[in-house]
Amino acid sequence: MRIALAMANARVTGGAESYTDSIIPLLHEAGHQIALICEYDAPRNRARINTVPSSPLWLVNESGSESALQELRRWQPAVIFSQCMPSVELEMWLHAIAPTVNFVHNYYGLCISESKMFSFPVPLICNRPLGKLCFAHFYPHRCGGLNPLTMLRDYRHQTARLRILRSSHAIVTASEHVRLELLRHGLAPDIVHTVGLPVVDSITTHPVKRNYDLDGLDSEDDGHAILPHRVIFVGRMEKPKGASLLIDAAIKASGLLKRRLTLTFAGDGRERAALEGQVRNLGDRDPSVDITFAGWLERERLCALIDRSDLLAMPSLWPEPFGQVGVEAGLRGLPAVAFDGGGIAEWLEDGVNGRLVRSRPPTANAFALALADCLGDPANHSRLRRGARSLALRFSPQTHLAKLTTVLHIASRE
Repeated sequence: MRIALAMANARVTGGAESYTDSIIPLLHEAGHQIALICEYDAPRNRARINTVPSSPLWLVNESGSESALQELRRWQPAVIFSQCMPSVELEMWLHAIAPTVNFVHNYYGLCISESKMFSFPVPLICNRPLGKLCFAHFYPHRCGGLNPLTMLRDYRHQTARLRILRSSHAIVTASEHVRLELLRHGLAPDIVHTVGLPVVDSITTHPVKRNYDLDGLDSEDDGHAILPHRVIFVGRMEKPKGASLLIDAAIKASGLLKRRLTLTFAGDGRERAALEGQVRNLGDRDPSVDITFAGWLERERLCALIDRSDLLAMPSLWPEPFGQVGVEAGLRGLPAVAFDGGGIAEWLEDGVNGRLVRSRPPTANAFALALADCLGDPANHSRLRRGARSLALRFSPQTHLAKLTTVLHIASRE
C-alpha cells in the first residue's frame, strides 16, 4: 500500500514527530511504500525524521504548497496518514488528493486553546465540548489569554479543524480518552479508533546501566554515603506541564522522607527561564533538593538519565492525551507519579507502576505525598519498578501496527 504521511515538521521536536519517526520503519518493514510531506524543516540541530532511502520527502516551506501537493498527486498515494497539519488549508488539500486518516494526538479541533483546561482561579480540567458557550469561560477562566480578538481567531481556527476531522475517512487516537472526546463532539463511532502507540523497548536499544537491578534498590553506593532519591521530569517546559508545582512538591517530599532529593528537568520551552528564576529565588533557604536543568536531550543521553533515576514525575495540569514518556520510562523499569487527568490512567495504575494523584484541583501537597509514598520504602519501590516494566510491555509496536494498518487498509479501499 502506498502511504503518504503528512505532518508539520520534518524534525523530531515533539510527540507527533517522534511517533512518525518510529512508525515509518515499521510500515516500511511491513512492505508498504512510504512518502512524507511536511510544512517545514526546523530547527536544523534536531534529528531528521527517519525516512527510508526510497521515500520521497516534500517540504512545503521550501518548494511551496502548490509544487509539493502536485508531487504528492503524482506519487498517487492509496491513503494519506495525516498527523493533523497546523495549516487548515493544507489539510483540506490533502483530503482532496486521497482518502485521509487523521491521527489526533492532542485536542486538535476540540478546544479553543487545545489545552482542555481552565487556568484561573485554579487549574481545572474542562470537559465542555467546543462551542459558542466556550466564550463565556474564555476570559473568566483564562482559557487562552485575555484578548477577545485572539479568542475569535482561535475559535474559528479550531471549528475549521473540527470540520476537517468530520470529513476524514477515519480517525485514530492513542488513548480511549481522546476517542471519547471526539465522540462527544459528534464524530461517528465507526470512524474513530484507539490504536495506542508503538512504544519501542529501549532497554534493548540502549542497555540499562544502573547501580541496582530490577530486583532490589541499593541505598548506598560505597557503604557509607546514602544517595539522594533521584526524580526526573521529561517534557516541554510550558505552564500546563506543571513543572513549577513539581519544584514545590519535591521540597515537601524531601521533608516527608527526611532525605535529600535530586530533581532533573530534561526538556526545554517558554517556561524554562521562569523555572530557573524560581530555583534561584530558593537560594540556600532550602538545600534539601538539588535541581538541575539538563535541556533537551538526544535519545541515548535521555535513556542514560532515566537509568540513573528512581522516579518519573508527570505533574501535568492539563489532561494529557496519553503521556507516552511514562510508558517509555516504564520499559526501563522507572515508575511514575502523575495527576489523574486525560489518558494517563490508561497506562498508570495506582499502586502498581506508580501513583495516580487526584487532580481536582492539582496541588503540590498531594503530589508530594505520592512522591514520598513511591520512594519511602525500598521494597515497595522495587515492586513498582517491576510493575512499570510489566505494564509498559503491553504497548508493543506489533500490536499498534496491526491496529493501524487495518484502519489504513479500510480507508484506502485496497
